[in-house]
Amino acid sequence: MIFIFDDVFATVKNRVGLLGKHLRGCRTSKKILIFCLVSVICVLIGMGAVGTRFGYKVSYGGKVIASIGSKKQFTAAVSLISDLMKGNSSQETVEKLSYNPSLVLASQLKSEGQLAKAILESNQKVVAAAALTVDGESVAVYRYTELKAMLDQRLAQFETAGVKCSSAFLQDVQVEQGYYLVFELNDEQTVRETVDSLSVETVLVTETDAAIPFQTIQQSDPTRSIGSSAVIAAGQEGVLRTTTQIKWINGVEVERVTLHSETVSNPVDQVVAVGTAKSTASAEEKNAAYASGFIFPLGNAKYRIGAYFGDGRNHRGIDICADAGTKIYAVAAGKVVQSGYDGSYGNCVVIDHGNGYQTRYAHNTLNVVKVGDTVSAGDVIGTVGRTGNATGNHVHFEVIKGNTRVDPAPYIGLS
Repeated sequence: MIFIFDDVFATVKNRVGLLGKHLRGCRTSKKILIFCLVSVICVLIGMGAVGTRFGYKVSYGGKVIASIGSKKQFTAAVSLISDLMKGNSSQETVEKLSYNPSLVLASQLKSEGQLAKAILESNQKVVAAAALTVDGESVAVYRYTELKAMLDQRLAQFETAGVKCSSAFLQDVQVEQGYYLVFELNDEQTVRETVDSLSVETVLVTETDAAIPFQTIQQSDPTRSIGSSAVIAAGQEGVLRTTTQIKWINGVEVERVTLHSETVSNPVDQVVAVGTAKSTASAEEKNAAYASGFIFPLGNAKYRIGAYFGDGRNHRGIDICADAGTKIYAVAAGKVVQSGYDGSYGNCVVIDHGNGYQTRYAHNTLNVVKVGDTVSAGDVIGTVGRTGNATGNHVHFEVIKGNTRVDPAPYIGLS
């Protein structure tokens, strides 16, 4: 500031020196008047050049705190203090206040509001704080930033990270900023206990997708064996989207309401082909079977078919269910090439018929022939049982043609 005024006075001195040269020879009184006018003009020009003007320096406790342009600003600022002070007293904030005329920098002039805040912030007995009101009643006074943080923490306390929800106080909670005397502030523990006593409602609106099961439609397929099936059109689940609003109070669920449900996608039916054929042998294969002359292996006994050839389980024979002990007959003449226990077949008999055909009879309770025996069509070779890998009493009957197991149904009159 000293350097600025030095520049002003230097400017005035130079201008006066120049003017003095032109005024030589004039009468003395006129010289004095002109000199004064020129000096004033020079001073004003100098002040304008460095951005200074006449104003007032405001001091608090002897320390300059602001510059203003008029006395009215000072009076207005003092009046504002009572509005900014939210506590019981504003008188202490102006006791050490004074202002004096001075040259000031125009760029540093303060408004009435800025001056009022500068006065308050210069008083060590005053602090910027905020009042917490609940349902219109003031319940605590504390530093604004810390109070706001406590309130935010209380709201966030019942929210789940990564879940989009909103929380709000059930009471009418307001925070009003202002200036207070230091002793008017509550202690931290009291404020925190007050904040923690506030009730918080948390609302979550969520969307959940649930599967709509598809229906399975069965279609008869005469090209497949009974017991076999295949999916010919895959089913697809639909999607049901439900929008739900959930409310908690202080972390305890109090309400769950379905706002909306919509079908995002409809299910697609699954189509399954179900076999209906007792035999899938070709016409040529059936003719060869009929020509074999085989008889039915259980004679006239009561029976039912438990599983057909090629029923989807890689089943390479036909299961003929009957009571345990029912007699099993050779379907044609031949020689016994196997008779005994054979793993999953259990008690098993294999007859070679000497014309490229063999037949197998499995799961027998017992075998009544031995390897090397010659049998005729209709001779008893064993009895129905469930030995080996069997879930019920039946004979597992196979026809083997040239080392290949073929569909036995047409050979024994089942198709």
